[in-house]
Parts: sequence; structure tokens; C-alpha cells
Amino acid sequence: FKGDWTEQFDPGETRTGSFTTVDGGTVDVDMMRGELEVGIGGADGVVIGELRYGGAAYVMDVVLPTGDGTV
Repeated sequence: FKGDWTEQFDPGETRTGSFTTVDGGTVDVDMMRGELEVGIGGADGVVIGELRYGGAAYVMDVVLPTGDGTV
């Protein structure tokens, strides 16, 4: 799948940040950054963000654990 975000990320706002791997190590990676309107929700132990593509016919749901949980 290759689609354009409804709200584009500005490449100039990309920053290097520390990403923690599953084994507890860290690596430096480029991270997108921006302020945009997203759908957000939650359920038992997770927070959910929805990023829209194009005219919102498609979305990507990002599900992350709350607290110190792992993905």
C-alpha cells in the first residue's frame, strides 16, 4: 500500500531519536514529528490513534500499551 497522509508530515520536522528494541537495546532512528488532528481512543491497557490517508477512505490505527507495557 502506498498512500498520501490526509495531513502531511513536514520532512523538515524530522528528528533523530532513541528507539528501544525488543531486547532492551537502543538505536537512533529518524522520527516524524508534527501537530495534526487524529482520532484517538482507548481500551483496556491501550491507547489507539488513527492516522487518515487521502480522503479518509483508508486509515492506519496505531495501538500502543499504556504505562510501561511493551509492543
